[in-house]
Amino acid sequence: MTEQFKSKKSVKAHVDRLVESSKSKTTKAKISAISKVCEDLVEKSVTPTMALVVKYLAQDAIKMSEQTIYNKREGGNPYREIFDAWLDYQSHKSIEKKINTNQQGDDQILNEKELSKIEYPVLR
Repeated sequence: MTEQFKSKKSVKAHVDRLVESSKSKTTKAKISAISKVCEDLVEKSVTPTMALVVKYLAQDAIKMSEQTIYNKREGGNPYREIFDAWLDYQSHKSIEKKINTNQQGDDQILNEKELSKIEYPVLR
């Protein structure tokens, strides 16, 4: 997968393409379910893992093993593509959050007027 998923919209568009290109109803349903589980986890700031995704799928009565997501298939594994897309989106999201947090930090520089209010020269 060389595409980068920097927005939720791009991930969902990729999921839609995979659903459209899938032939069986079962595969389409599993693709949508995996995407929904991964999206929910990412929105809760939880890093999706194969085991966690499979666990949540089982709670929704969708039987799938971790190996099914890991398996390499001719033409690509749509389950793995979705999983990787959501991980990529989450990594971009967390990087942006860290950048925004650093820019809004408390490490503001004081101006001369504010510095002059500090009584002790050592602290200035």
